[in-house]
Amino acid sequence: PATLAYALLALHVADCGPENATQRLAVATEMVQAAERAGDNQLIAQGRMCRIVDFLELGDGPAVDHEIETFTQLAAALRQPRYLAWSAHFHAVRALYQGRFDDSERWAFEMAAEAQRGQELAADSLFASEMFTLRTVQGRLDEFEGALKALTAELDSHGNIVAVRCGLARLYSELGRTAEAKSEFEHFAANQFASLPSDALWLNAIACLVRACTFLGDVERAAWLYELLRPYDGRTVTVGHPGTSYDGPVAHYLGVLAATLS
Repeated sequence: PATLAYALLALHVADCGPENATQRLAVATEMVQAAERAGDNQLIAQGRMCRIVDFLELGDGPAVDHEIETFTQLAAALRQPRYLAWSAHFHAVRALYQGRFDDSERWAFEMAAEAQRGQELAADSLFASEMFTLRTVQGRLDEFEGALKALTAELDSHGNIVAVRCGLARLYSELGRTAEAKSEFEHFAANQFASLPSDALWLNAIACLVRACTFLGDVERAAWLYELLRPYDGRTVTVGHPGTSYDGPVAHYLGVLAATLS
């Protein structure tokens, strides 16, 4: 059972495109069941983490809340900084989508502290993702420009810059800087957004480009983005593995695109 659980975890991570959320949830559920048969609480915790990611993407708030509470109990029993950090992270995400911004920030900093203790490798990107969304809804995204540019320079050396450049397009749009927003937006829009990989970051990247598109009033590209997003109506904009984030319902982005299209 433990070997099966590890294999299912690998399948869940590998199958992280936006079109596969329902299938991934079935995989995560089978993983939890296998881990329970094996009596391995760490594998159970990892399976629960997968279920949180999937339920959030599918927009099932009550299920997300239940999974977070279950995971929190597991993390407390395991008493390992890694799982305590993830517990704090999930509480930060939940506080964010409930509109409790001060609580979300407090949980985010608690996550960062626990992650530092446990040397959790994903902590920096998790914290950055949380704070980017939080500062956006607080109207304080200007505070994030330096950090995002630094991250862009760091990731550019590894060729892994797609989502960050989309984030820059959104940042410049939120700050009203038309030329810079257009430059980043055109990088992806020129080929009808075909350069965006269909992975765990796709929905989040598209959401950032929607913000830039509507800011620029680009009707032609708004129509393309609308068609790309329409199959995911009813879903939530998230980032999947290795962590998760929350950036509102897909319906919201369809709505602002529809307004741009009149």
